[in-house]
Amino acid sequence: MSKILIIAEHLHGKLNSSTARCVSAANAAKPESIDVLVLADDAAGVATEAARIDGVSKS
Repeated sequence: MSKILIIAEHLHGKLNSSTARCVSAANAAKPESIDVLVLADDAAGVATEAARIDGVSKS
């Protein structure tokens, strides 16, 4: 079983659509889980957006 970690791309508190495309591509590998890491001073808003992407286990 594999797990995949994706580092979120964002700017000015908005998640970049490339993060969702990475999650879609990762789903093709049929992983056990896909986690999205948000690195920011105030990550809550971006993490909420990332958690809404289909296939994300946790952000």
